[in-house]
Amino acid sequence: ALTNELYLLALQGAADWAKMLGQRERSNTYQARGIQAAAAFLKQFWDPAQHRLLNFEGDDHWTADANFMAVAYHLVPDDLARDILSHWPSAISAPWPRTTWPDYPDSGKDEIVKLVGIADYHDRLYWLWLGALASMAEREAGFCPASNLLLDTMAARISADKALYEVYELGADGATLKHVDRVLYRAEQPFSWSSAMIVEAEQGRCH
Repeated sequence: ALTNELYLLALQGAADWAKMLGQRERSNTYQARGIQAAAAFLKQFWDPAQHRLLNFEGDDHWTADANFMAVAYHLVPDDLARDILSHWPSAISAPWPRTTWPDYPDSGKDEIVKLVGIADYHDRLYWLWLGALASMAEREAGFCPASNLLLDTMAARISADKALYEVYELGADGATLKHVDRVLYRAEQPFSWSSAMIVEAEQGRCH
């Protein structure tokens, strides 16, 4: 789903740029493609029974990236955006969203990541850029207190670390997060992708 969302955003951007450059016919073409693609996207990926977008066909996992991006950038109608945020499972959402829920089966994880000790990278770990995306989604859906709480939580973690890491995990208390630091793997810092997403989210903070 996420790949298709990036395609939708690319079509929107192309339409906007073409219009700005005075290429109205080309802009209209991109816009028409975007409308068609958005309709096909919803038909393929929207799961009304679970109130979420599917990760990919046949996959039952709740995934933070595709669902929060769709809400943050208005790729789904407002009623579906609120539906996604109102039914998000608590297991994935605190203190900011983990990547996926439930865990992927062990058979679906590469032997290299198991050897390095990060078999949980794509399900149990907490990516900071997804937290930023979630705060943007809450804001765009009109849930300002939830959006600001996420931003404050992430800001407190960054301030305490005096650094911005790529990925985090639950600490011993099971409630707060710490950056991943294992025998063969340490979370990267500073991490530009997450840094940029935090800046974008903070620029739109609710006041």
